[in-house]
Amino acid sequence: MSETVTYDPSRYGAKAAYTTYEADQGTLSAGATVKKAASTHSTAHEASKQSYVDLPANAAVSFTAKADADAATLRYTVPDGATGKVEIQVNGKPAANLDLSSKHNWQYLENYEHHKGEDIKIHDTPAADRVARFQFDEVGTLLKNTSIQSGDIVTIVNQSGNTPVGIDFVELEKAPSAIKQPANSVSITDFGAKANDGIDDSKALTAAIESAKTSGKSVYIPEGQFDFDHQLHIYVPKGISIGGAGRWHTKLHFTSEEPPVFENGTVKKGGGIVFEHGSNNIDFGNLSMDSNLASRFHQQANYKGISGILGKGSSIHDIAIEHFEVGIWTGDYAKVDNEHPLHYTDGLTVSNALIRNNLADGINFAQGTSHSTVINSNIRGNGDDGLATWSSIADQTESKVAENNRFLNNTVELGWRAAGIGIFGGAGHEVAGNLIRDNAAWSGIRLNTVFQGHNFDLNKKGISVRDNLLIGNGTRTDTYGREKGSIDFEEEHGAIKNVKVENNIIADNLSDTAITKTLPISNGKGIALSGNNIIGNAAVSAPSAVDHPEKVTSITRQELSNIPDQNYYYANETTGFKSVSVTYITGTAGSDSIKGTDGIDHIDGKSGDDSIYAGGGNDTVFVSGGTNFISGGDGNDIVRGGDGRDTVNGDSGNDVIFGNGGDDHLNGGAGNDTLFGGENNDVFYGEAGKDVLYGGSGDDLLFGGLDDDILYGGAGNDTYVFCFGEGHDTISDNHGNNALQFGQGIAVKDLHIHASTDANGSIDWEITIANSGGKITIDNQYLKGSNTASVGEFRFDEGTFTVETLLDKLSASGQTGGFETVNNGVGSFSYTADTENVQHYDAVTQPVIL
Repeated sequence: MSETVTYDPSRYGAKAAYTTYEADQGTLSAGATVKKAASTHSTAHEASKQSYVDLPANAAVSFTAKADADAATLRYTVPDGATGKVEIQVNGKPAANLDLSSKHNWQYLENYEHHKGEDIKIHDTPAADRVARFQFDEVGTLLKNTSIQSGDIVTIVNQSGNTPVGIDFVELEKAPSAIKQPANSVSITDFGAKANDGIDDSKALTAAIESAKTSGKSVYIPEGQFDFDHQLHIYVPKGISIGGAGRWHTKLHFTSEEPPVFENGTVKKGGGIVFEHGSNNIDFGNLSMDSNLASRFHQQANYKGISGILGKGSSIHDIAIEHFEVGIWTGDYAKVDNEHPLHYTDGLTVSNALIRNNLADGINFAQGTSHSTVINSNIRGNGDDGLATWSSIADQTESKVAENNRFLNNTVELGWRAAGIGIFGGAGHEVAGNLIRDNAAWSGIRLNTVFQGHNFDLNKKGISVRDNLLIGNGTRTDTYGREKGSIDFEEEHGAIKNVKVENNIIADNLSDTAITKTLPISNGKGIALSGNNIIGNAAVSAPSAVDHPEKVTSITRQELSNIPDQNYYYANETTGFKSVSVTYITGTAGSDSIKGTDGIDHIDGKSGDDSIYAGGGNDTVFVSGGTNFISGGDGNDIVRGGDGRDTVNGDSGNDVIFGNGGDDHLNGGAGNDTLFGGENNDVFYGEAGKDVLYGGSGDDLLFGGLDDDILYGGAGNDTYVFCFGEGHDTISDNHGNNALQFGQGIAVKDLHIHASTDANGSIDWEITIANSGGKITIDNQYLKGSNTASVGEFRFDEGTFTVETLLDKLSASGQTGGFETVNNGVGSFSYTADTENVQHYDAVTQPVIL
């Protein structure tokens, strides 16, 4: 008998600031109709859940706002070559007009049925032997004169005349206020840049960066759109911070429609930012980027949002990148010689990013990129893999293996040609906690060796693909006419080795087979599948010895051509670069005592039992082993522990701390900190500030501290501690046997618990503490259809209580709410305040257990 499996999409993927309203769930009027996918070539096949709403002239779709908002993003389609306009109305009154364009989308792939055994090319124009792709785009706006309140009726009206408009969904959010210029910074307006004037601001930005490098200051880009008529090359060997007023407020717009051209050491045309050979320690964020690029130029665009080498300890965060060839691509493609040794990106963190509607990859960690992470980001509508790590060895280079890269808690959706996540060799990678949906042209996750490189031969550490949710992925006919499941394995240039795929959920698979395999080399010996749940009738294929040499060669030629040309990242391509003062300190294999400066330090403690005091400034600290004590000091620091037992104090500033291996003690200190425990049993103290704590594997102890914190326990049996006088903490953890421990002075009599059912049918708890102002939200305390609590034990000075005994005490004195309402919903579980009886509604979907 199959076990019943339920899942809640809200516990996977990125935690977004916006609420999504699907158009086909709205109220339709004046001739609006729902369009559903009739074939893999239909426009609806690229829409969310393969359906959208078609609006003829003056037709409309409406919905009720679930939360306050003052910013909107619309995913839409208009015919190729057409423009359109829609009006956003709030309670029947005009709030904003959005201009719609087909400029950036509508690509055409050669149909494999007409080009069997050939290279499948992408074109900008239709033909009888081509099929349309990239049929949706997005547009966003701040509602400057109107605010939406929860409960308001929001309506989208087509005002495009005879041009039909398709609406996939609308996202509404409360945009943060613009970030003011920080202290100790220079603004690009100090050097002649003017927002919204349509004039090139390249010289002003370059001058601001040079000034910041010599003075040790950061660079600020204020509100407005700043234009750039060519690709920007930035050389910062000692690090820099470049930030805007926020992604809703600052835009970098690249005006060229053509790839870059290099003439006499200068760059003309093109767009995006290249961090040149030798750059390090870059902090870049709080802005948006877009361009006028509308063609891949037969895979030769080399027009990426951010590319090059970001060295050690860099961070890209709170950013939106769209309408480029690629969102972010890291790698050094310099020809190796004595003058130009190969450099690498090591320890990059991409967080809170929106990487959308680019012609090729969303993010690709290539050419030896290692120890780098994409976390809590939305990757949507890209042409090649949404997230990828490729252990490439470009011609005339000697790149090392790409290793220990991580894709964690991201939402990857609506890719229109390749997979959601691609793992192309390397070692030690981790793919976990992601929501991957509606990649209807290929797989949700693919692991393969169809590209030349290190492949999996050096993968002694093992690659883990676990605890992901895949909804609506796969196809019966990919670009080359093959079936691809939600997860796909394929071998061409070597065997897939030492890969574990476990505890993933596959739902609404769009192919006949949920996990597909073409493994002529290894016959699947290097792949371990366990605990994966397939909801529906799809199955797992046996390893296939069938090879597709002509088709694989075509894929390789097409996708490899996205890499930059040789000699692409050299500091001498631009002039006038100067150094900023950064102190590099390297320890020994022994036990070191290291003190940094009050400036920017880069400290590598190596192995051994070290004591490291980084001091002031935005520092980067690494250790590789031993039992270490690390103090970040003032400034926004990035600290990475090793495999030993480390104690890390972030001190003041907005710090990012990684415990990695060992039983670690991680203390955020003052500021808004992000702490990652990694493996083993860790102790977290968020302390002051709005902190985010990720437990990882192991049995962890998490103290949020003052202010409003978000706590993710991860795998293992975790304990959350909440003390008197703290703020509003949110707990999200559906793994293990977890406990909530209340600090001194908080008794059972002080609690009030309110239960509510969320949009996915799961039950959330909100616990308020009398006389303290404190509050705890347990997100998904009961997943839909489950009778197992996320937090099942509650500890007080007066004793320890199970869910049942705690609710018995509280309900008797009227300290519960919402439980009767919760019990009226199907697929949910709770105890009622009246009877404390279990209400369990069986789920109806039966999975296949692997």
